[in-house]
Amino acid sequence: METEIEKTHEERKQKRMENVEKKKVSEKSEEMMWGSRNDGQIVIGAKAPPVGPVRANPQSFLEVKAEHYSKLDPPARGPGGVSSEKKYPSAEDLIF
Repeated sequence: METEIEKTHEERKQKRMENVEKKKVSEKSEEMMWGSRNDGQIVIGAKAPPVGPVRANPQSFLEVKAEHYSKLDPPARGPGGVSSEKKYPSAEDLIF
């Protein structure tokens, strides 16, 4: 299991490095929501603008904004950390 996790981390790291080398970090093939890590402003586009929309922060402050919500609450835990009646959400219950 740990080897699978490490393999996944290494693959993600490789993809990120490729994006940096190809200068594709702030550019995507489709429209995205870009959020400023500094002031939370949102810009929509395939490419992050060279400067932020409000405070003119550098492009490096902008990142793809992702929001993930679940229809279900996390499982309740009983004695000993064992899950009680509630179950983890299935893939169909997740909203992306």
